[in-house]
Amino acid sequence: MKYTVIYKDTGDVLAVIPEQSDIKNIKIDTFEIPDNHIIDSIDTSKKEHTAISHATGMVSADEFEKQAKAIDMLEKTVMELTGLVMGDEATKDDGEQ
Repeated sequence: MKYTVIYKDTGDVLAVIPEQSDIKNIKIDTFEIPDNHIIDSIDTSKKEHTAISHATGMVSADEFEKQAKAIDMLEKTVMELTGLVMGDEATKDDGEQ
């Protein structure tokens, strides 16, 4: 099977795709993309081509770590509150007997 390989002068492979019979029509360019976006397509209708992208809803590793810590803190708080409520219920049950 034949593949089209995009590589640097050093031989480092950047991408491998199935064979492209019209390899002369393949374009390579660099585009500025907002954080947490992925590229959908390239708008070639104007002289300067632009990337069309959409937000992914992904978060950075730092943001993920902050959210994980916040969730952990909330879980501990719920456990403490549950313990207090269950402790109060146990006291009420003992007093009612």
